Amino acid sequence: ENINKNPEFREYMSREEDLRKIRNSRLSVAKRKAREEGLKEGLEEGIKKGKKEGIEQGIEKGIEKGSKEASVKIAKNLTKLGLSIEDISKSTGLSIEEINNL
Repeated sequence: ENINKNPEFREYMSREEDLRKIRNSRLSVAKRKAREEGLKEGLEEGIKKGKKEGIEQGIEKGIEKGSKEASVKIAKNLTKLGLSIEDISKSTGLSIEEINNL
């Protein structure tokens, strides 16, 4: 007798197939949840990193701006004292054109 035609075997195989589908479905759900959690964690980490980099860039630009403003103020004072533009440029790091535009 062919085993594939045996009703008990067919019922057993049907149950095994159902269990396999359930396991695969559960695994699929678990994989999807893990992927979603990974994406969420990645996004949160990316946002943190972006904020940190933004703050660092903001501080850097603020320092540059403050330094430039200080150089301009010093150049104006040195101009009032009658120093040459070349000396003021060397002292402040400003270009001659920048000093002439003050």
